[in-house]
Amino acid sequence: MTALVLGLAGPANAAESAFDAERGLPPLQRFLPDTYQGHYQVNDLAIAPDGRLYGTSQRAVLRYDGARWERLDYPSLWAWRLAAAPDGRIYVSGDEEIGYFAEGADGHTAYVSLVAAVPAEATPLGNVRGAKVAGESVAFAAEKGWLVWQGGRFTFTPAPASGRTQVHSAGGTLYASGTNAGLHRWDGQTWRPFATAAAAARSTITGLATLPNGRLLALAAPGGLLVLGADGATAEKWTGPATEAFAAARPLGLMALPDGRIAAFTRQSGLLIASPDGATLLRYDKSHGLPSDTTYGLALDRDGGLWTGGTNGLARLDLVTPATVFDERNGPGPGGMRSFARQDGSFYAGVVNAVYRLAPGDAATGRPARFDPIPGATTIINEVAPHPEGLLVAMSGGVHLYRPESGFRPVLQRAEDFSVVWTTPGDPARVFIGADRSVIVGRLGPDGFALDHESAATGFPEIITAAAADTIWVGTRGRGFFRLRAAAGPDGWRRPEVGNFGTAEGLPPTRNYTAAFGVPWGVAFHSAKGVWRLDETKRRFEPEPAFNLPDGARHAFPSTLDARGRLWASGGRVADRSGRPPGWYTFAPGSPRGPAAWHPLPPALQALAGAYGFLNFHADPAAPGGEVVWAKSPSAVVRIEADRLAALRHAPWQPHLHAVRAGGRAWPRRSGGPGGIRFPASAERTVFQFGPGRMDGGTVTYRTRLLGHTATWSAPSAHPEISYTNLEGGPFVLEVVATDAAGGDSEVLRYTFAVAAPWHRTGAAFAGYGAALLAAMAGFVRWRLGRAERERRRLESVVAERTRDLAAARDQAESASRAKSAFLAAMSHELRTPLNGVIGYAQLLQRDARLAADQRERVRIVHQSGEHLLRMINDVLDLAKIEAGKIELRPAPFALAELIADVAAAHAPAAAAKRLAFLKELAPDLPAWVEGDAQKLRQALDNLLGNAVKFTARGGVTLRAAAAPAAAGRVALRISVSDTGPGIAPDDQARLFQPFEQARATRPAAPGTGLGLAISRALVERMGGTLVLESTPGAGSVFAFGLELPAGTSPAARAPAPAVIGCAGPRRRLLVVDDHAVNRSLLTDLLAPLGFPCGEAASGEAALARLARGEEPWPDLAIVDLRMDGMDGLELTRRLRALPRGADLRVLLTSASVLSFDPAEARAAGCDDFLPKPFRTEDLVAKLGTLLGLQWLAPAPAATPTAAAPAEVPPMPAAARAELRDVLAEGDLDAFRAAVARIRAAYPAAAVHWDALDAAAAGFQLSRLRHLLDQP
Repeated sequence: MTALVLGLAGPANAAESAFDAERGLPPLQRFLPDTYQGHYQVNDLAIAPDGRLYGTSQRAVLRYDGARWERLDYPSLWAWRLAAAPDGRIYVSGDEEIGYFAEGADGHTAYVSLVAAVPAEATPLGNVRGAKVAGESVAFAAEKGWLVWQGGRFTFTPAPASGRTQVHSAGGTLYASGTNAGLHRWDGQTWRPFATAAAAARSTITGLATLPNGRLLALAAPGGLLVLGADGATAEKWTGPATEAFAAARPLGLMALPDGRIAAFTRQSGLLIASPDGATLLRYDKSHGLPSDTTYGLALDRDGGLWTGGTNGLARLDLVTPATVFDERNGPGPGGMRSFARQDGSFYAGVVNAVYRLAPGDAATGRPARFDPIPGATTIINEVAPHPEGLLVAMSGGVHLYRPESGFRPVLQRAEDFSVVWTTPGDPARVFIGADRSVIVGRLGPDGFALDHESAATGFPEIITAAAADTIWVGTRGRGFFRLRAAAGPDGWRRPEVGNFGTAEGLPPTRNYTAAFGVPWGVAFHSAKGVWRLDETKRRFEPEPAFNLPDGARHAFPSTLDARGRLWASGGRVADRSGRPPGWYTFAPGSPRGPAAWHPLPPALQALAGAYGFLNFHADPAAPGGEVVWAKSPSAVVRIEADRLAALRHAPWQPHLHAVRAGGRAWPRRSGGPGGIRFPASAERTVFQFGPGRMDGGTVTYRTRLLGHTATWSAPSAHPEISYTNLEGGPFVLEVVATDAAGGDSEVLRYTFAVAAPWHRTGAAFAGYGAALLAAMAGFVRWRLGRAERERRRLESVVAERTRDLAAARDQAESASRAKSAFLAAMSHELRTPLNGVIGYAQLLQRDARLAADQRERVRIVHQSGEHLLRMINDVLDLAKIEAGKIELRPAPFALAELIADVAAAHAPAAAAKRLAFLKELAPDLPAWVEGDAQKLRQALDNLLGNAVKFTARGGVTLRAAAAPAAAGRVALRISVSDTGPGIAPDDQARLFQPFEQARATRPAAPGTGLGLAISRALVERMGGTLVLESTPGAGSVFAFGLELPAGTSPAARAPAPAVIGCAGPRRRLLVVDDHAVNRSLLTDLLAPLGFPCGEAASGEAALARLARGEEPWPDLAIVDLRMDGMDGLELTRRLRALPRGADLRVLLTSASVLSFDPAEARAAGCDDFLPKPFRTEDLVAKLGTLLGLQWLAPAPAATPTAAAPAEVPPMPAAARAELRDVLAEGDLDAFRAAVARIRAAYPAAAVHWDALDAAAAGFQLSRLRHLLDQP
């Protein structure tokens, strides 16, 4: 259905079949194995009636619709030959296999084997290497003879001699040949001898094609190429200038092209195309772009493309488009070609570093034309131009003249770049030359170059165009245009009028080049900003509307005016010249300024232009075969036969329906009768896939509409698919129109179908609905009578179900609570047990008099760190109690201002690192001491300040505290933390205080668990306050809470526990029972120096055994761990109490499992007291003294020296005290220690103060630092 007028259609295309020596390579598409995802060898090709291409390969048949490749599985190892039948079947022959592909009722293309129908005498089939179709007959070449499938059965004819058999199709008739078997013709019933001439009767015919005169061209061995008479009675050699080269290439098969030429595929010589008289030959091989020199099979698509397979994929040659290509295969490559000129019958191209001459093709050998470099030009070539004296070449360093007999000689030499050279037909000797910043006018004759004038043109001349015999325009780069107009008289070019036309005359400013070009009415101008005309009366540039493209958004960039008045141009957007569709303008006679008709290039030529499009054109009216236009793009130089291209028309074409899916299955691509195919009702999409319906490789877009559903066409889309849902009824008609890159629309593809109604909308369903209604009415009465009973049973069922759900929920909650309690108890025990050793031994070492001062300080830090970690563990356990509602407050007097200052100082460095202002505003009336849980308050403030610093990128953070009136003896506090961060959206505020939640809308992502605010709110509420949030997105946030606390007083300084060295009275024996050796050793090391003999046991069982055997003396007191492997501490206590002396034994229970300790259970088991791990030495000593009634002995006080009174310590200088307070307020302890060192040098007498301050700073003791700075 698709064809190209003036393509390959018969005698009208004689211009194409005539040999043109200056043609290059035809447009070529290559399809390699990676493209079609198949084997590299393609053995044969065929075009189906629907226009799709089929190709044989290993275990598969390939199919291509112009856009997508498919692989059809084939049962044999190799598919050798193809034949496309008029009914759409694709017959395939292979290894021991014959059959065909056809589309079934389910819409899938399936293979049908015909091997079972092969007569027994024809088996084994062997390699069936021939398949041809003529009408309703299909012929196959098997090893034993020829098979013809006709009327649903095979006819077998044995070959007259052993050897290879072949079948052929020529002129709509089937022929058969074999080794030395001549040629036979199928008459519809049997094979009859055809080639009776002696030269052909006993030869082996391997190829056959019909010549335009009706005779047959045969590949014969021996005999070569024979021309057989219409009746086969005559045979003569095919002779002509090119036939010898044709035969030497050893063709494997022939094909007659519609224009009469003969194409042949060869074993090692690529593809051949010869004229029917053998006068001319074209040869294309791997060096010209074919995938390989070995070619198998030929097929001609409806767009005039000639396909061939081979040993490395497939290729398609465009034999219709009147254009050929010059690139790196037959020239220097497209990127370097700058200009063209015809001189003395030869065609030249100026390339970046050389001048090239077009070497004509050879009609006898088939070599296409190519560009060859001319030696002698070694510098940058900018332009070539014809001249009566020879070819002018503008290059870097001068202008040269080239003649084939003398080579290059300089005409004008300077140390600058010559960009352009121009000659006019009216005065051939006159030469205009563009140099770096000037335009040179002169004459060139046999005696050399004579300079007439040189004008300054500040802006690198690019293009020179003659507007009249006495006027030229010069386009420049960045300086607009210069006009040179000769003065009156014979020497007018010696004193021309020179004028500059640019932004002052209305030309938009640009740094790109500008160009003047000839149009039918004179000269037009273009730059990167558009196309312009010059109003001479106003001396102003105005937009030139004649070159607007039809869509109104783009305009053309004209380049050259050919001899027939066609203006060749590239189109493009005003602001973006990429992707422009090239073409030409024609102007109506008598109205050259418009309206102009725009003719885009055919899609095949647009594809050759590449992504950037053609940059410019060059008209060559003196080409041998008629006017030629050369088009240059970064990817190719294309030689366009302008007259043939203007007459080229694309015949009607239609997109191809690739697949139809409805109801979860495939359907046939042909809709059948008027009502079409009826699809079942389905919730799945109804999908239609289509293809371009042409093979020329151009871009295609699609528009669709579904009549019966909508009458509106869809917007153009390159996506080859449309789908519908919820269709019902019909008939519907899907219409698809394809549009090619040149804007041409296809014929409408139509597909008719209907969709069945869903089952619930069928007639049977409606009948069922009526019956159901009657039954419902009859049952309604019974339902009303039983309603009360049903409602009672329902309520009972609901109550029972709710009861079961509540019981299950209760059991689940209790189980979760038990699991959580077990986890926390285990965590408490496992963390506190090793801390017992850390803190205990740290206390023991602090009492060691052998330690030096610095060592003692380090031990003190270890002790304090352990204490801090212990507090943190207690806090973690408190968090668990928060969720259980069992959080305990530990109220005690604390210094409010000092606590707030400590918390602020901890966060000041982080704020300083982010360059945030960090303010602490404490009201003057803030009470010094209050009573409350300082640790809980500190934790809440830490969370709020940490979040404020974390989420604030610029600005600052402020901590405020103020007092308010309250009842007597109480203090009302208002504490707030404000920041200038991103704020919190209202939606986030509602859930921000939930565990594991963070703001999403305004705050940046930051690490964290999302527990901080939930914990802070719980702690504040437990202390009797409420934490509130005020925030606006973009304006920061304020977290505030109020507390009412009892007023407190400064507690008396706690006297340090007195040192203990022993106890008065008899020695008391202790038994330590603990399954951790560290704990036993610690207690022994602590108590042995105080005079307590200590026994040890690693378990309750071991302790009882040692006491029973007498290995362990009876103790006065047992220190027993609560949790031990085997017998625990409570069970051991019970058994000790049961012994004869157990009533007098004192038992001190210890454990790190403080969370699960039950005092009532311990008392019931006989324990006297409990000491949690880790413990302080003074707490242990106090417990022992109470339980055993001990009187402790203290060391004697040290003697007071009397020899000299202690030196008086000088007070800390007031200035130094004030400076250090300011440094401390900033929170940077490194800066504080540096200030102490500097002040020490100024006040060495007060060294005791500086030592104390430095030691406190080294230990991060902020409270002690404030205390030292407040001392007088």
